[in-house]
Amino acid sequence: MEIAKITGFVASTSLLGMSTILGIAIVGESPRLIELVALPGWFGPFLGVILLLLPVGWLVLAGLKVGRLSWRGHSLSVPTLPLAAGQIVVALADNALAAMALYIVMPDHAAFGPLGFWGFLSLQIR
Repeated sequence: MEIAKITGFVASTSLLGMSTILGIAIVGESPRLIELVALPGWFGPFLGVILLLLPVGWLVLAGLKVGRLSWRGHSLSVPTLPLAAGQIVVALADNALAAMALYIVMPDHAAFGPLGFWGFLSLQIR
């Protein structure tokens, strides 16, 4: 049971980090990403804000000291606010540093050339 708790904690940390990175990247690089995907201009910022609601909601739940969420017999422990914020920071740092190492060694003529670092980072998460 302890291994399952640790695995769930790590999985939620990854999910929070990916949601944060994608949300920031889609809002920040919206015009460039919209050109690549051919979607309406309003869709990028809208999707980015929706993705950012997950980490913000997690921090709000932690700040309100909810403690435990339950649904249909399943429960999820909500950590303290410092731990919840730490989850997001660690996941952001992990993903950003791994993507930065790859971004630096990419040649200038690579297909991701017109994207900035955040756009590149968002493409690495998929």
